[in-house]
Amino acid sequence: LYIPAAQEELYNWVNGPNRQFEAAFRVIQSGEWGQYDGFYLMEGDSVPVKNYWLDVILGEINEYRPFAVLGAQYDGDKW
Repeated sequence: LYIPAAQEELYNWVNGPNRQFEAAFRVIQSGEWGQYDGFYLMEGDSVPVKNYWLDVILGEINEYRPFAVLGAQYDGDKW
């Protein structure tokens, strides 16, 4: 259940996904698995609904580089 106000009362409510992102980023940053310029993070509860979705993302990367963050403008809660 997504309740944005819960983060004020339950610190660990968002802690799990944040730590998962941080751990993934640190592994990439360390060079342990090779040298990379960037990475794509797909949240664990995301499900692709279009065939060849990764090809579309790779095409957008090539079209819009260089960039720091690529994606849709966030239109959700702004805590």
